[in-house]
Amino acid sequence: MIGMGDQYSPEAARRKILTNPRGRSIVPARNMPFRNNAGTQQSNGQRGCLTAMEVDMRFRNPGERTAHRQLAALTTLAVLTCAAAWANPQPEASAGSGAESGVWAPKELTFTYLGHTTKYTCDGLRDKMRYILLELGARQDIQVRDFGCIRMPQPELSPGVSIRMNVLQPAGEHGGQAVPAHWKMIDVLARRDPIDAAADCELIGQIKQEVLPLFATRDVDYRSTCQNKQLLVGATRLKAQVLVADQGAAADSAAR
Repeated sequence: MIGMGDQYSPEAARRKILTNPRGRSIVPARNMPFRNNAGTQQSNGQRGCLTAMEVDMRFRNPGERTAHRQLAALTTLAVLTCAAAWANPQPEASAGSGAESGVWAPKELTFTYLGHTTKYTCDGLRDKMRYILLELGARQDIQVRDFGCIRMPQPELSPGVSIRMNVLQPAGEHGGQAVPAHWKMIDVLARRDPIDAAADCELIGQIKQEVLPLFATRDVDYRSTCQNKQLLVGATRLKAQVLVADQGAAADSAAR
């Protein structure tokens, strides 16, 4: 113990504690926080007890404790950085862009609608067919003309359209100037009202049989369950991967 006449210093207290044969002597903590059994902290005048090991660590290793805290902080930052990288991967390059090429091939088709449930005006069928052909990758200089119109502007019994267009075919199978192309998944009924899509059931069936073979396609996903005089919502689907020109290539070709 330190006598009344001795001058008190933390270093002297520490040496006394470390030479205690029991190894777990306790000393009053002067204005030094400590953790009690309940997990709370006491300081500034409240008397607590620290073991010799705790006192020794507090006096001898403040720099080491700071280094541990810095290492823990850096480790946490590294983990968070990796987690952010996993959650936000860098976008990959456009699949197939520049890896495929095609040549424009002229196609002609005379198309007559034969459905019974839905009837179209000549203008309605012409505009709908033009929209679908462009979605499938036809070049912008497409020509779609109606024929068989005798009841204008009323819906026709069997309206038709004549089609002249250019579509991409694989460069290795046809001659001509190659243009950069890629395979693109096309959903013919995407962004369509479900009732409107159901009304096109018979038309979609004819497009799959007569129009789609004019295009270079793969992985065709088709379903068309039609019922006479009744619309079946969700029963019609036509999707396919289609060979289409890269952005700008179609417009450049049409401009020539």
